[in-house]
Order: sequence, then C-alpha cells, then structure tokens
Amino acid sequence: MQVFSRLLTSTGCALLAIAPVALAQTALATPTQSAPAQLAQNTRPKITVLPLFHGDVSSDYWWYYSYYRGQGAARGISELLINELVNDGAYSVVDSGQFTVQSGNFVDESAALDKAQSMNIDAVIAGTITQFDLQDNRQCVSVPFVGRTCTDETNATVQLNVRLIDPVTREIIATAEGEGEASRGGGSIDLYRGPDASSDDNRALDELLTEATEQAIEQIVPEIVAAENRF
Repeated sequence: MQVFSRLLTSTGCALLAIAPVALAQTALATPTQSAPAQLAQNTRPKITVLPLFHGDVSSDYWWYYSYYRGQGAARGISELLINELVNDGAYSVVDSGQFTVQSGNFVDESAALDKAQSMNIDAVIAGTITQFDLQDNRQCVSVPFVGRTCTDETNATVQLNVRLIDPVTREIIATAEGEGEASRGGGSIDLYRGPDASSDDNRALDELLTEATEQAIEQIVPEIVAAENRF
C-alpha cells in the first residue's frame, strides 16, 4: 500500500526566443487560464486523517502490533491512506499533525474534532484496524525411505474500517471498509516477536503486512471519494 521538473528549464529556454509583445500577451492570459484550476482547488472539500486505532485483539499476534511495533504502525497505515487520497485529488487533505491531541497512547478524537471545526475542516477520517493478523501454516508429508518434508506459508491479513465524521454535527457522513491479504511460501518465517528475532524475519513480516495494508487501502479510497457529493 511518490513522485514529485524539467518543465521550468524547458519553459525558460523557450521564453528567450519570444518577443516582448508576446510575453506581455502571455502574462495577461496566464491568470485567466489558471482561474478554473484555482477555483477547483478552492472548492474541494477539506479533510484530515487521524491515526487509526488498533482494535484487533483476537489474533495470537495482536501484541506484535501493539507492543513490538507500537503506535508507529497506526501512523504508518494512516500515512499510506493520506498519500492515496492526496494522489487522487478529490479532496484537499490537511495534515492532522497540527491539531491531533494524544491521550496516553491514543488520539483524543473529541479534541481533534473540536480543533478540526475551528480550522473549517469539512470532515475528519477516523477508524479502526479491525484485523492485523499473521498466520504461519506448515504442512508436512512423510516420504518412505526419505523422511519428512515440510512446506511453510505465512499469511498476513489486514482489515480496516474508517468513517468520515462532520466535525460540527459529529454526524458520520460515510463509512468504508477494506481487507487485504498477502502470503509468502517456500520457506518459514519465525513468528517470534521479541528482541532476539532476526532482522530478516522482521523485515519479511513487515513486507507482508505492508502489502496487505496497501490492498485494503486501495479498496477504501474509492469509497471515500464516492462520498464527496455528500458535503
């Protein structure tokens, strides 16, 4: 689940060959040509995305998220969602860092909504990571005169549930859900989440969880964009 220009250089070279009169005409025409784009920029609904809350404690490995990776994982998932919404362009996305209020390890959603209202934000996106799961499946077969051979497959499942909230009325404008899955086979991944776990194992787990998260976000973004006409 980032491209940000040679245009300036090429334009500068071209302008050297243009007569002064043409330059004046271009300068007069520029504001008129950019007005529609400017108007579209100003009329886009303003939204912000709060760090998601981790609500899955059903998995055997929920503590991997909560303790080993900590709240940084929630921030990372929120950043992936922010990037996709910015790239889509339907909304004007405001950085929530300037008004997010922490209450212990969690975001104070009520305080964040108050601040969003004071900044004229149209909607706040809050949500929950309802599943953040890793499963290691091993299948072994006994081969006569050879011994036992085993194959391993590690599966990652990420499920997200978000809602758009009006900061003034606190009404839920829309909801969206997404689920992603990723797997790796052919070798085992150590699911131990402690300080002695190898960096390669942890990196492999992170890659699986990231892939599953990106799939879930790809499902969520179109639903959020479809709610644009509700503002």
